[in-house]
Amino acid sequence: MSSKRQSMQGTALRRLLLEQRGGVAAIMGLAIIPLFAVVGLAIDTGRGYMLKSKLSYAIDAAGLAGGRAFDTDMREEDIAMFFEANFPTGYMNSELLPDHPVVTFDDANNRITIEASATLPTAFMGVLGVQEITVSARTVIQRELRG
Repeated sequence: MSSKRQSMQGTALRRLLLEQRGGVAAIMGLAIIPLFAVVGLAIDTGRGYMLKSKLSYAIDAAGLAGGRAFDTDMREEDIAMFFEANFPTGYMNSELLPDHPVVTFDDANNRITIEASATLPTAFMGVLGVQEITVSARTVIQRELRG
């Protein structure tokens, strides 16, 4: 009886190994995790580039406004006003880092440097442990005086 049982188990094992139905489901089950990670990385990276573009646009506009008002007492207020007008609070659920944008005036060389950084919560990469990404932008405005 035991040899008959071993023969039946061997036959069942051979049938299981030769069976091809359900193989695609197993492969897809294993492949879905890295596929999800790649798609999430692409979407979150795209969102990061959109945020960087908006941040760059805002500091460029603020820098040009500051360059126009370089010799006035209102240059800091003009820079802040133009930055806030072009980079609304909570844009794409982002948050500016504390004390950003950072504005540096070089009166001797007629130069304004503006730097800003913001954090963006990830939409998909949180599954892999990346909860947010930090995006930074920097611009330098060189004012030319023509006689």
